[in-house]
Amino acid sequence: MAVQTRHSQPCFSGARSQPFGPVVLVCLCLLPALCAQAQLPYVERQVSFPTANSQVGAILCLPTSPDGKVAIVILMRGSGPLESDQNSGTDDPFRNLARGLARVGIATLDYQEHAIRFDGKPKLLDRTVSADAIAALRFAATLPEINPSAEFVLGHSVGGTMAPYVAEAYPQLRGVILAGAAIAPIDRSILRQHGLRLAGQGKSEREIQNALNSQAKILADVRSGKLPSTRMINGAPVAYWLDWMSRDPIGELEKLKLPVLVLQGESDTPDEADSERLQKEIEKLGPRAEVHWIPDLNRYFSPPQGKHSSAYSSVDQQAVESIAKWVARNARTPKQ
Repeated sequence: MAVQTRHSQPCFSGARSQPFGPVVLVCLCLLPALCAQAQLPYVERQVSFPTANSQVGAILCLPTSPDGKVAIVILMRGSGPLESDQNSGTDDPFRNLARGLARVGIATLDYQEHAIRFDGKPKLLDRTVSADAIAALRFAATLPEINPSAEFVLGHSVGGTMAPYVAEAYPQLRGVILAGAAIAPIDRSILRQHGLRLAGQGKSEREIQNALNSQAKILADVRSGKLPSTRMINGAPVAYWLDWMSRDPIGELEKLKLPVLVLQGESDTPDEADSERLQKEIEKLGPRAEVHWIPDLNRYFSPPQGKHSSAYSSVDQQAVESIAKWVARNARTPKQ
């Protein structure tokens, strides 16, 4: 909001006070907010960038006092209601992560992904999830504050599955971050998250098991091709889930030579078998891949309620520091 200040009439003339004008009142009302904004170590801008069919809205978060051009992390959100909501304020882990990274000199672009609609063509996720991320990277590379030789993507949930495919299609990318990576088959991950949501709602064990049995039957029908591609399940068409089930993100990363950071919370691992599977899969990538296990981290890279490690964000400080150090090691110096 632009605030215009008029200087043609003083607020006081001699000993007689003049009434405050509306502009002065606006200035006084906004002064606390403007002072608070000036003290923040980051600035957020509402931006948009073009894709094949539309403009995509996004939030660009920049360090307030950068030392030259900065690295940027493109945030590829997942498919759940929390992952795709940019308007959940201070409780949004992605907004908090962006602000945390800005405090240590790294920019982020957090965009609003398109609604997933099946158009009858194969590889739905390439034309939606990957296409938006690639458009975001191209847009970020044009920004004067950004070092185009230091672009990274952070993928969560389906964003994590598709991040390696984005890397293949965008050779300028410097590295891939997988946060809350789903190493188990996506069917299993869906069932686990569904069970956790029901438990959080106070459902009984019997109610949870009945709901999971029903969900498992639907997912099996999706995988077998029994359901029509346009049928909606959990807010997305069957074609979306079937495409996701066919993806192999670790296999895709094996083809590439990019650095990979896997950020995993200990509380996001349901059993020892999944931990072993994750370790074995990442070992295939060799020394260019790092896995950071953080105690108490949940699937939104946040600590449990009541255990926030900093006053400014519910995102764990260890997660911010892990990303920042890894980005610094893998970014290239901008061309002069």
